[in-house]
Amino acid sequence: MGKEEKEDEWFKRGQEVEVSFNEQGFRGSWYTGTVLRTISKKNNKIFIEFHTLKADDKKASKPLRQSVDLVDVRPLAPRELSRGFNLSDLVDAFHNDGWWEGTITDVIHHHHHNSNNSTSSSSTYSVFFRSSREQIEFHESDLRLHREWDHGNWKPQLEPQPSQPPTSPPPPPQQAPPAHDV
Repeated sequence: MGKEEKEDEWFKRGQEVEVSFNEQGFRGSWYTGTVLRTISKKNNKIFIEFHTLKADDKKASKPLRQSVDLVDVRPLAPRELSRGFNLSDLVDAFHNDGWWEGTITDVIHHHHHNSNNSTSSSSTYSVFFRSSREQIEFHESDLRLHREWDHGNWKPQLEPQPSQPPTSPPPPPQQAPPAHDV
């Protein structure tokens, strides 16, 4: 399968994608959208309806629809279901309606005392954004490991996830039939 055929598959009508903008104030961010029209062979653009960006008109609830250069489009970035992060990890944080590239500069552990005398813990992460020179705290659910889309592959690759626990308890062990004396 050639590169064009793969792009047609990755960016077909109805496919969810992410789009990056090279404009001032948007560098280092990715916004999700849905492909409305596939790749134009004439100008190598794709027509997208954005999920979180709104059209700049009086009806602010109307999603932005725009043709974008194919080089600025990629499939949705994968996310692990559960992942902890470490100091200096390069991450994408969901902020201002998009995924922004940043670096974890601090891990803040929280311990919670529950009403049944048990404790649980969670973490928030301080993320520094080089593009805006801001540092903001995020919960793990608003972070993902930063990945690059490189010729049809995600770098770094998605880490293998532990298998899901069964939804129902396993059946009771079978008892051996009673032994018969011969």
